Amino acid sequence: TAGFADVFAPSNSDVWFIEGRRVLRLQSNTITEIPITLNDPNTKLGALWGVSGKIWLVGTGGTIFQWDGTTFTAQNSGVSSNLNAIWGPDGQNLWAVGDNGTVLRYNGTTWAKQTAASEGATFTSVFGADATHVWAVGTLDGQGVVNFYDGTTWTDQTRQMEEKPAVAPMNPLSAVWAANST
Repeated sequence: TAGFADVFAPSNSDVWFIEGRRVLRLQSNTITEIPITLNDPNTKLGALWGVSGKIWLVGTGGTIFQWDGTTFTAQNSGVSSNLNAIWGPDGQNLWAVGDNGTVLRYNGTTWAKQTAASEGATFTSVFGADATHVWAVGTLDGQGVVNFYDGTTWTDQTRQMEEKPAVAPMNPLSAVWAANST
């Protein structure tokens, strides 16, 4: 087994896990495997996020699925790059990030590619305080990168981070978390 790739808990009695090609759900101390159809035998799931009663999964080859409370449905990402992380404050503002500088935004209907400030980066995590304060982190040429979205544009924040006395040069980054925008 590959081990668990990600976990998401919409409540203390509802916890979702992904492991390779499997989706597991823990409810009331019972674990259930949730059916999902992955047509490509090489597809691996890498991250999940939920909001407004829905769950999204991302993975290799641009894979995106949405759980509507009953079934998983594939969504068109428009990319073939691996997607490594997903986050959003609501169902009309989600971001998925991945290899080759891939940044996607979901508007509640479709996924659209955005231009990352660190072109070619491997983004491994995305998180924010709201739809106008979003961070994506990862690596580029063996160094850590930090990109920030202000509601309009992604900017590279790596240099600002490196200018802090405790961070120079930055090691590759794998996660980000934000509390609020102030």
